[in-house]
Amino acid sequence: LGVATVQEGSLLRKEGITQPILVMGGLIPAQIPELIHSQLTPVLTNEEVTLHLIEQLGLHPTPYPVHIKVDTGMGRLGLTPESVVSFLETSTFKKTLYIEGIMTHLSDADNPSPEYTCQQLERFRALISHLTCLGFSITLIHAANSAGIMYHPSSHFSMVRPGLMLYGGRTRKT
Repeated sequence: LGVATVQEGSLLRKEGITQPILVMGGLIPAQIPELIHSQLTPVLTNEEVTLHLIEQLGLHPTPYPVHIKVDTGMGRLGLTPESVVSFLETSTFKKTLYIEGIMTHLSDADNPSPEYTCQQLERFRALISHLTCLGFSITLIHAANSAGIMYHPSSHFSMVRPGLMLYGGRTRKT
């Protein structure tokens, strides 16, 4: 399941939902204890929050699952493709966290002209290929938002993230 906030994920846990829950919204250090307590999977977008998560996990018995957000062109949140490998190869990351998933956001997937989305997907695929060559095995790879699901089948990878389309929202720019 995917939620926007730690609070939403915690509410689902309190209602008895036991399936994995991915928190896709921004995470601040003050939310980390609740995230861990509720066994929610965070999307990590920067080193600062990651270091706070590692610190809060302390001597957690097993590596904690996380998803990494890569900024392939939106210019808002996520690690640059060039910084991902060094980020994942730090000894602290390797000992404490488990990279369950990697994602990007298609910022212009609803544009009838697909060039920019294709460029984003090329950057993302190049990173995935590089990580695979380095021996990283990532279970969940996702890029497709609602517009990506509708108009860019090559963005589906192993997971999709329907959002607006669940509510009947329009997904094509006019």
